[in-house]
Amino acid sequence: MSTPKRKASSKRRRSSAQGEHEALFPTLIKNTALAFVITTGVFLLLIAAITALLLTTEDPDRYGVAAGTVLLYTAALFLGSLTARLQKKRAPLFCGIASGALLLVALFLFSLVLPDSGNQLSHPLSVGLHALLFPFCMAGAFLATREKKRVRRHRR
Repeated sequence: MSTPKRKASSKRRRSSAQGEHEALFPTLIKNTALAFVITTGVFLLLIAAITALLLTTEDPDRYGVAAGTVLLYTAALFLGSLTARLQKKRAPLFCGIASGALLLVALFLFSLVLPDSGNQLSHPLSVGLHALLFPFCMAGAFLATREKKRVRRHRR
């Protein structure tokens, strides 16, 4: 008995690399949004803790700007790193750019709600500090994707 031969498919199969790149941007947007929600939740708790700590000092306003700046850039590192991890360590540059853009848009929208929220920094310094968000998000993404070097031990 002869076995029936399969009819050859007229559709070409995509290579796995081509399929990966096509699905990169929709998953990147979804993972960036998810990482932003997680980062916002974590850092709202940190803001509450640091605010409680600052309220115990004699002058709470003295360290407010410094604490806020440190929290903002730590959040940028965390957001970039979490986006790259959710993206399964693919395309860290795009992860950093997407997370930095989302963070910058969120800060812009927040500044529209509270336009004069005690900004004690000059305008050029504020613009420069906001421009540094992209490198911090990219650094977080690249730090999350770097491979650890394995130490080879010689056995005798």
